[in-house]
Parts: sequence; structure tokens; C-alpha cells
Amino acid sequence: MARDYENISFGQVSHVHGKGRKDTEEVYEDIPGRKLSLKIWDPTSTAGRPAAHKSLRVACAALIMLAVVLLSSLIVVTVLYLQNQRCLWDSESYRSAANISTLKSEMEKLQGHLETTRASLTTLKEQYGNFVKKISQNWRFHAGNLYFFSMDSRTWGEAEKFCVSEDSHLASVTSVEEQTFLFSTPNQVRHWIGLSDQVVEGQWRWTDGTIYSDAENKRFWKENEPNNQGNAEHCVHLWEKAEKSWNDERCERNFQFICKWVPKPSGR
Repeated sequence: MARDYENISFGQVSHVHGKGRKDTEEVYEDIPGRKLSLKIWDPTSTAGRPAAHKSLRVACAALIMLAVVLLSSLIVVTVLYLQNQRCLWDSESYRSAANISTLKSEMEKLQGHLETTRASLTTLKEQYGNFVKKISQNWRFHAGNLYFFSMDSRTWGEAEKFCVSEDSHLASVTSVEEQTFLFSTPNQVRHWIGLSDQVVEGQWRWTDGTIYSDAENKRFWKENEPNNQGNAEHCVHLWEKAEKSWNDERCERNFQFICKWVPKPSGR
């Protein structure tokens, strides 16, 4: 640069009006002719753009994509959370409704059990009262049941009516042990029991509803009985002091009788 300006000579600038301009022109005439050009950077042109600007643009694009991904993820997580909360709420509501229904069902069952228990207590009181009353009237206890051996004689039908009035029936026989108890007590006096075939000949029935079994009960009949003598014998009595002591007889005859009381929840 010093080389370009070594031939420049500055004349004296006169302070006299009109001479200064000339002197100045002389000065600039001595500057060698050189064209100076100024290069101005165009920001819209890619020519000559620094590499740092490209990296910045890539980084900005990456940040924008990352922001979009993060925003999408946040939206998805929010939706899933809300759905999960809704499911939990629905589940809790369902369980609450199911629990309420279950509790209501259990309360109804307990109420039913309570009513049954109250009815049972009432029945037990009645049964206890009957038991005490019958014991005081010379009823005999055997195997959980009470038996009344009458002193007076009645027809079979009248005897059954009396037993029913005492909340019982003419005695049924369900075992050899019970048969032994019944025939041993009367001491060979004839007593009506609750067996008859008045409805249909040959179809024996107990008045208390016990099922009659030919296979089980045939051992208790006397020899050649029942014979329905004269086609008029339809009621059964104990005759002898023996296991085989049953005999069919006309129901109109008067015999002593045996009532049997069985404690039942129904109080019958």
C-alpha cells in the first residue's frame, strides 16, 4: 500500500479564496488511477455463505422436529391418562354397584335367616310347652318321641280324633326297636295303632304320613294276618306281647289306643 502512494505530493493549500480548490485538484491528480470496488454481502444469496449458517439451519430444523415429537408424545400420554382414569372410574363405579347389590342380597339372606330363627324359636317354645304338658299327663318318652297309652276304649276313628286333638296321631311303627317298646308296654291289652286300609283294600297307610313298607313291616303281622275276615277288617291293633302282634280288625270295635307325638318344626 505504501508503494501506491509514494509519488503523491501535497501542494500547499492556500487560504486565499479561490485558490484552495485548484490546489486540491492538483493533489488528487497525482494519485495513480486505480479502480476501487466494494463487495457488499447479500444475505439472500447462498454464494459465499459461511458454513456455520447451514449448521444453524439444520439445528433449528432438528429442534422443531423434536418439539413436534415431544408435543405429540405429550398429547398421546394425556389421552392415555384420561382414558385410564375413565376406565378406573367406570371400574370403581361397577365394583361399587356390584358391592351394593351383593350387600343387599346378603342382607336379604340374613333377614330370611333371622325370620326363620324367630319362627324356630316360637316353635321350640310351643314344643317345649307341649312336651311339659304331655309329660304331666302320663305320656311316655321314647327315642325322642312321646307316647300316650290310653286307659279308656274307643273306636279306631274316635281314637285317631283324640290323638289329633293332642297334636299327634295314632302310633306308627318304623323299627323293630319301636315295635318292641309298643308291644311291651300294654301288657297284652289290645291297642289301636295308626295303620288301616280303609281307602283301598290291601293298601295300608299310616295316619301320620309314614310310608308303609311290606318288606319292612310284614315281620310284625301275626300268623296268617291280615286276613280281612268277612271283608270288614280294615284297622290294625296290637294283640299279643310279641314282635308278631299285628292283627286287622273291624274299625268299629272299641279298644284302647296309642298316640304318638313327634316334635316337628311345623308344630304339627
